[in-house]
Amino acid sequence: RRRPPGAAGAAAAGWIVVGLAVAGVTVQVIWLARNADLVRPLEAGAPAPAIALPRVGRGGALGEHVAITPGRVTVIDFWATWCQPCLHGLPALDRVARAHPDVDVVAINLDDPVAARELFDRAHYAMQLVEDDGAASERYGVTTIPRTIVIDKRGVIAADRPRDLEAAVATANK
Repeated sequence: RRRPPGAAGAAAAGWIVVGLAVAGVTVQVIWLARNADLVRPLEAGAPAPAIALPRVGRGGALGEHVAITPGRVTVIDFWATWCQPCLHGLPALDRVARAHPDVDVVAINLDDPVAARELFDRAHYAMQLVEDDGAASERYGVTTIPRTIVIDKRGVIAADRPRDLEAAVATANK
């Protein structure tokens, strides 16, 4: 039998495409294995991704970093000054911060640190104000705000978007 003209070139090109596809899949599998925390859905019972974010100080100046403290319950809330549901939820976070001095309540600002600091100063909020670095909101899978997450003393997600924040904090504090 005779091969049609160009058949050898087409077969070689086909094998090149197969080789590239295998290489691409291999690279993706290796990346997924090394970065599982970035793609794992956030759910109760999963380890909380680590964060270390700069505190927003006077005039919006960024200061020392705040991290999740092992052995303490932590409530984190991703928010922005332009988000009305976020602004509506801040007083509840403040009540938790004041009622539970043994709980770290961290408000993670996603926009202008100057405007966020001014808002916090006007309202005299007790929770910690930090600035998102972009990676923290990504690690926590934040696609909509507000996004409140309760982390227990073991560093495990106790609640994601809790309906009753007080009850979620009480459960995490056991």
